[in-house]
Amino acid sequence: MKLIIITFLFINIYSSVYSNTIYYLTKIPNLKVHDLNSSNGIKYLKAEKSFKVGIVENNVQCNKPSENDIKNKFKIIKKDINNINRLENNLLLIYTGKKRVAQDVAKKYSGKLTTVNKKYIDTMIQHVNEGEKIIKGNNLDDFGKLLHSAWLTKKKLSTHISSTKIDEIYDYVIKNGALGGKLLGAGGGGFFLFYMRGELKESFLKKNKKLVNVPFKFSNRGTEILFKDLKR
Repeated sequence: MKLIIITFLFINIYSSVYSNTIYYLTKIPNLKVHDLNSSNGIKYLKAEKSFKVGIVENNVQCNKPSENDIKNKFKIIKKDINNINRLENNLLLIYTGKKRVAQDVAKKYSGKLTTVNKKYIDTMIQHVNEGEKIIKGNNLDDFGKLLHSAWLTKKKLSTHISSTKIDEIYDYVIKNGALGGKLLGAGGGGFFLFYMRGELKESFLKKNKKLVNVPFKFSNRGTEILFKDLKR
């Protein structure tokens, strides 16, 4: 399925956004869905005329954009999407071989997150902002370095987050070309997410077939229920 991104150009939405907002917006006569005919399937809402609809508490105000506005905005969107596709191609998900119950691991250090470990949590929050800037920037390899920094910070939260085996896996993948990585979730086991350039990733996996690689792709469909047991 092609990635579809609907971009609101110069639209100020003053009301809360609900799941059916886009559906209702497409019903506004002066607001049309336009297709950019790009490889990424980008579509956007464009105001044919400037207008304002609704009451004070729930209204939508749109200004008609110029052609230059559209072209400039599209360049930014296209760059971001291309970076996301590149990032997806450069990520590697490796199973550590160790199962664990996340809450059992987390409860061993969660009580200190707002006291002793607060400075580490603050650093991890900063990593989120840095990650966003990297994805929008020109040097995607910095994302790998950011993952490395995030992993070192995460290990400081508790001695239960890593282990000798987990450190060995990390060091091995780094020595073979990964620029960084971190253990997902609470720690103690589960999956490593590594950043390794696509041209290196393929050969690495061929040489290391014993490592459990889990192929994945980013989804643009939001949260979904993958499994539901109606009997429970």
